Amino acid sequence: RQYEDYLSLEIKGDEAKPNALFLATCTWNSRREIMYRVHDPEVADAFLKAVCQKNDTPRAFHYEMQHDPDWNLAQYYMQPFEDQQGG
Repeated sequence: RQYEDYLSLEIKGDEAKPNALFLATCTWNSRREIMYRVHDPEVADAFLKAVCQKNDTPRAFHYEMQHDPDWNLAQYYMQPFEDQQGG
């Protein structure tokens, strides 16, 4: 969890004017996804590339970024839990 906190602080950046907002965490089948909405993807991308190049993460690490200006990919995570369960 400490490593996730470190990543989150670095991805978000300045507390007064963050570069990213945390959206969701999904854990399933020994895999953990942490999703953010990012204002300036180049800043987050540079940081995450550096993390991958160091190759000293506590677990296997991969990231991807997708352009989604209308928040279409985020819609599932923004609906109430009951809606996600089909009722």
